[in-house]
Amino acid sequence: MRSSLLSCIMAVCLIGPAAARAESVDLRPKFAADRVTHYRNTAKSKESVNMAGQAMEGGTDIDMGIRMKVLKVLPDGGAEVELTYMYVAFDGSTMGMAMKHDSRKPKEENEPSMISGIGGIVGVPLVLTVSPGGQVSSIVGLDKLYAAAAGAMFVQQLISEETLKDLPMFATRNAPNPVEVGGKWEDQSEIEVPQLGGSIVSKVNYALKGVSADENTADIAVESTLSLTHQGGAVPPGMIKMDQGKSTGRMTWDLATGELLKSHGETDTVISFSTAGGGGEGEGGGKMTQKLIETTERVSLKDLNLPSQGAAPAERPDKKE
Repeated sequence: MRSSLLSCIMAVCLIGPAAARAESVDLRPKFAADRVTHYRNTAKSKESVNMAGQAMEGGTDIDMGIRMKVLKVLPDGGAEVELTYMYVAFDGSTMGMAMKHDSRKPKEENEPSMISGIGGIVGVPLVLTVSPGGQVSSIVGLDKLYAAAAGAMFVQQLISEETLKDLPMFATRNAPNPVEVGGKWEDQSEIEVPQLGGSIVSKVNYALKGVSADENTADIAVESTLSLTHQGGAVPPGMIKMDQGKSTGRMTWDLATGELLKSHGETDTVISFSTAGGGGEGEGGGKMTQKLIETTERVSLKDLNLPSQGAAPAERPDKKE
């Protein structure tokens, strides 16, 4: 009995006190010249529309591979980062029309011109200037990307200065440094959308929920709201009103490199359409509900399932002739 007790005491002494978990962490990117990181970004949506008594359903599935390379680290600790789309796949239906395209495969027969051009974004590099905290201050190359994807109906909405700056890879740009477990920060953006008669306002709240036992990763909770604002506040006849726009998600952050490991978010939106006469859903107006699930995950080049080693990036968009 005495020897067993002695053994237990010795074991406890050898183990020592439990290591204290980090109470605060630095979420800023740790740029290293020539570092290459690959991500897979997916967005799956399902829509249900009831307009003038007619019910319709549709959905889209967008899958993209992204390559990010640190071209150089700037004197202030920021960096120039090259972002290149390695592939894009789109599978969707709207208003009874099916559309499908995968840049990794031969074109589908009778592929609609409005979607076939989307493959032009592959291999066209964008150069982002990123601050030490992860804020994107400038983007070079969007004009060439748009020209390469001429004819595709929604490229400028899918890939714009606003959407690039809001990529989950830059989600910690407004985080305190350091940030304590339980600490919070927020972000807000506003995008003018003339087709909707106003601007979409996004308010995002982040919270550091915890740090892994090995202190290699951080767990971040995300909650956001979307709203559609109109000039003057009122919804003009014939315009669109956003009744609901809420999102929840989670992110895992690599503390060693200051990079996103993975993110997952789900957004529920309800939009009402009014008529010129102010009619409701059954009087020429309508309503649309949407469920959107987005994921971004750091992967290997092999995980992108490219037919070869990927598209060779085109000439640097900021290179002088």
